[in-house]
Amino acid sequence: MLKQRRALAFVGCMLVWLSILRTSNASATGGAETIGDGSTVGTVVSTDGTPGAQTQPNPTTGTEQQGTGQPDPCWYTPIEAAAGDPRLGGDPPSAGTLYAVSCPDAINSDTGAPVFATLSEIWVRDGQPVVPPPPDPSVIAEQAAAELTVPNPRITLGPDEGKIAVKVPVWLSVDTPGPLSYTVAVRGLSVTVVASLKSTTWSMGEPVDPANPGIEVAAIKCEGPGVSAPPGVSSSVIPPCGYTYHWKSLATRTAGSGKWSVTATTDWAVTWTASSGASGTLNRPLRPSSTKQVVVHEWRSSLVANPGG
Repeated sequence: MLKQRRALAFVGCMLVWLSILRTSNASATGGAETIGDGSTVGTVVSTDGTPGAQTQPNPTTGTEQQGTGQPDPCWYTPIEAAAGDPRLGGDPPSAGTLYAVSCPDAINSDTGAPVFATLSEIWVRDGQPVVPPPPDPSVIAEQAAAELTVPNPRITLGPDEGKIAVKVPVWLSVDTPGPLSYTVAVRGLSVTVVASLKSTTWSMGEPVDPANPGIEVAAIKCEGPGVSAPPGVSSSVIPPCGYTYHWKSLATRTAGSGKWSVTATTDWAVTWTASSGASGTLNRPLRPSSTKQVVVHEWRSSLVANPGG
């Protein structure tokens, strides 16, 4: 018969989270805790012996995260191993126990409850301590990135949004809060993710030809948030991030609104750094956008004969 050896201990709020989740299971099994496969492990009791109040460490008492002094929160489920299994490192199956390891490497954002993930199998020789595997920092980074809130961009059109006209360059920019960060700590490992604005893509709303309104002009991509118009800038200056309209926003061209729709989409890059020294970049799209309705005028010069008399 395989040895029954599991460890589950939580620090601070982790103890409370699990005790709440598992009280109903304990009552249904006469005080024994039911896990996913229907088996029971240990008893849900508090430090003063009150059933259902707090989860105490199960048979592997005293197991700690290596080098941290903190209780080991992982579960160890004994699994069958045959002779010659490469996971045993050349040992015979009788020399120890092979465990499937599940650890709380995520938190349910809706309930706040820890989410257990099966990480690996470990071989423990008889008489040797169980050493929990470290969390995967890239997995923790994904969890932290999911908690980032990137604001929608606020569009600025310069130098004067009320005087935008055809053949006059428009300066394009969005506000930026600067790099955003979020940190998650799991089983002694902390991971910080940082989101930085890399580029802004602009859709200016006007068509290539008003006779064919379904084909819009190509989008414009600028580095970072773009560039705001300097005070008093001349209309002859070409902005580093800008656009020049070709068509007045007539009601007949804009389904009656008399405005072109300008959309700015910001593209954020997400990097992460772990307390272990590991780091990386996440392939996680963070692309919030905003839209603004813009009236585009058309200024014309008129020749006046004998001005002044």
